[in-house]
Amino acid sequence: MSVIVNRKAWPIDRNRHHKKFKQSHEYKKLKRQLIKKQKKEYSRYIGSPKWTNIRNELSNEDTACEGCGSKSNLNLHHLTYKHLKNEVPEELMWLCDECHKAVHWYQKHGKKSLLMATSLVTNIDIKDLKERLKITELK
Repeated sequence: MSVIVNRKAWPIDRNRHHKKFKQSHEYKKLKRQLIKKQKKEYSRYIGSPKWTNIRNELSNEDTACEGCGSKSNLNLHHLTYKHLKNEVPEELMWLCDECHKAVHWYQKHGKKSLLMATSLVTNIDIKDLKERLKITELK
C-alpha cells in the first residue's frame, strides 16, 4: 500500500470514500471519544476558579436572565466557544436554568446553530447577537 502524497493520487470518487469513513464504526468511535474528552475539559473549566472569577466580575444586583428576566438559578451562557478560556464579556450572556436548557435543546434536537437557538429562546434578533460578536472580533 502506498502513501498518498498529493491530491492527484486520490481516486476520483474520494468524496464517496470520505463519506464511507464518516459512516464507519471507527470514525464514530473516534468522534465519541473526542466529544467525551472535550466535555470533560469544559466541565473542568466551568468548575475552575478562573470561571468563578469571570462569573463574579459580570454579576451584580441587577443581573437577570436575558431570556425571561428571572433573577434566580442563573448560568453564564457562551454565545460562541471561539475564545473558550479567554472569553470577552460580549460573548457571554446570563440565562436562567430553564432558558439555558432550552437553548441547548434547540441546538441539539432542533438542529439549530448556537446563535439561532439563543435567538429563539431570548427573542433577541440574531442580527443583534451577531453584531454583539463582531465587537469581539475588533478587540
